[in-house]
Amino acid sequence: MSENILTVMASDSQEMYTHSVGDGKVCFVEREVEKFDYDGFEIASFELFSSTNFPTVTLKYGYIVFNTRAIKTLDECSHIKILIRSDKKFMIVMPCTEDEKDAVRWCRVDKHGNVKPKTISGKSFAALLCRDMNRYYNSTVKMKGTFIEKWQEKLLVFSLTGEKVPKHGYFLFTKDMLN
Repeated sequence: MSENILTVMASDSQEMYTHSVGDGKVCFVEREVEKFDYDGFEIASFELFSSTNFPTVTLKYGYIVFNTRAIKTLDECSHIKILIRSDKKFMIVMPCTEDEKDAVRWCRVDKHGNVKPKTISGKSFAALLCRDMNRYYNSTVKMKGTFIEKWQEKLLVFSLTGEKVPKHGYFLFTKDMLN
């Protein structure tokens, strides 16, 4: 049976440390260093990972899709209103009835009664969002939403800049903006 070798190089010296790895177990060599050099590393963007545990919206080629968690967060309503606050770079999604002005259908019910996301086509809307986000129109963007319940309204708030949305949401909107 051949033995694998795990090699670790300390960033502050040219010394190399090796330790054998056998029987499928990984052994680590630990060494304290005074300073670790982060140059050349990049942060793995949230967009690259699964988003089933929190509400998200994906914007791609003029289409917008909210995930199932977003739909369930707003009590599986079939229609929403989308409000944009360009000066603050936020998008607000709120439930509404299908008869209301500017209502958008964002989900469908499959033959088993399960709620599924619906792809919303809106090339002009997507272009406006891309402009506000300083992104190219042909890029794919995934944004994490924050649930806010205020004035007996349930809302999802998405930051167009990727910044964290404050839970209180006071600076985002007033009650009059929701009517």
